This record gives sequence, structure tokens and C-alpha cells, in this order.
Amino acid sequence: MESFAIIRADVKVAYDKNKNYELALSTSERLHLLNPSNLRHLNELAHLQTKVGNCGGAVDSRAQFLERSPAGSNTEHAENTFRKLQSLTTRGDEETPE
Repeated sequence: MESFAIIRADVKVAYDKNKNYELALSTSERLHLLNPSNLRHLNELAHLQTKVGNCGGAVDSRAQFLERSPAGSNTEHAENTFRKLQSLTTRGDEETPE
């Protein structure tokens, strides 16, 4: 199972480098399903969700990442990104007609 995850991670990196974010996201989602406790995969999932414009999903993933990060971890970048994404999703909600 571990070698399968390594191959998937390599494929995700290749998609990301080629700016095929939809396929990279799909692969990242599968990696997260295989190992939901892996913080690196969760962080990358949030990054790719942002790249494809899924800000709501990115907020949820980023929140999970921050909740699960060990105390004393350097999460400053993730916290800043989380606040920006929250701001974007809040503004988007306000602009959506009812």
C-alpha cells in the first residue's frame, strides 16, 4: 500500500508541475483517502483546491490541517492562507443573490 501511495504522490507532482491542477487535485484526494492522518497530503490538498477555485473545500482542508498540526509547528503560512480563503468565501457568500 505504501508503494502505491508513493507512485500516486509522484503522479500528483507531475500533474502539478504541468499545471494540470484538476488531475493533481483528483490524485491528491485519493492520497488523502488512503491516509487521512497525513498532514502533508492534507496541506497539498488544500493548496490544489485553491488552485482550481474550490475555496470552500480549501478552507475546510486548511482548517483540518491547522487543527491537527502539532503544537509548536510553524503554521504561519497555513494560518495566513486560511484567513485569506475565509475572507474570499465570506465575500463570495455576501455577493451571491438569494
